[in-house]
Amino acid sequence: MDAVTRRLLVLASLGVRLLKYTACLVFLVNLRSWPLSWHLRVFSPLIALRLRLHLLRLRLLFKPRHVEQRAKAQWLAALSLVGKSPFDVTVAWKGWASPDDCDYNLHLSNSCYAKSLDSARLAHVLKCFPTFFRAGGWMPLGGTHYTFLREIPLLARCEIRVRIVSWDNKWLFLVAHYVTKSKPKSNKMQKRATKQPVAEHRLPPTPPEHDARAQQAPVPLLHTPATATPQPAHATPDARCGSVR
Repeated sequence: MDAVTRRLLVLASLGVRLLKYTACLVFLVNLRSWPLSWHLRVFSPLIALRLRLHLLRLRLLFKPRHVEQRAKAQWLAALSLVGKSPFDVTVAWKGWASPDDCDYNLHLSNSCYAKSLDSARLAHVLKCFPTFFRAGGWMPLGGTHYTFLREIPLLARCEIRVRIVSWDNKWLFLVAHYVTKSKPKSNKMQKRATKQPVAEHRLPPTPPEHDARAQQAPVPLLHTPATATPQPAHATPDARCGSVR
């Protein structure tokens, strides 16, 4: 085997190895998009609550019947938000903009806001109504509406704060705010803010009829009041009340 063939084989093996490492890296970067990873994130509060209940049952395994029932009732009562206003309860769910949830602009994709809201919404429901599902309840999703105010950059941590704002005979209305940590202002911005005067004294605007530039405008000014044409009294009919049958 000559030297050229040997070098080609070495380069081919290096290329295959590089492709393997690249595939493994892409696979690890998209870890949060693996099968069943969404289900694990969404149902993790429910799983944690069930584990706490099973641990309580293990501690009460050799206790008398009445002691076990009283301990379970106290545990469930401690979970319920009895005596608190539902409008004052805000549940915060912490997340971050992972690479698989970001688009080519390197910020959180619009479609992934709903993906993160699923976890925050279930955490809020379990916090406010911990025994609702245990009693056989079910909460379907009626609809969502999003207002995008500011982008969440790649790898930035965010917090989804969910609270109740209203309800009717069928639906429960929730509001969720996506909150990120504010960036510290630079020294230039702080110096510029300190140099600005407290109160600015400006002259009143010039009326359009006294503004020479406004008189030369190719399009008439829209805020100029129109002059009404007087009409005689007999031109306008009197308004009379009547009934329609």
